[in-house]
Amino acid sequence: MEEKRNNALAITGFVLSLVSLLINPVAIISILGLIFSGIGLSKVKVTNSGKGLAIAGIIISILSTIYSIWAIFYLADILSDYASYLN
Repeated sequence: MEEKRNNALAITGFVLSLVSLLINPVAIISILGLIFSGIGLSKVKVTNSGKGLAIAGIIISILSTIYSIWAIFYLADILSDYASYLN
């Protein structure tokens, strides 16, 4: 009987990606979630668990990073409009 171990990196990546949806200052947390989920996905053969969590963490992290980049450009556009309004 093969023992099933937990894939801590996949779990960590998934949790970081979920946290990045709530608080995502300049996409740092989502990038960490992407890194941990990627490493966790590579460890699936060793641990025999966590594949779904790792894939979900990767997808959520990518979406959160894209949203953060969009939000930064959107905020920059609003601030430039506001600055031109003041002058």
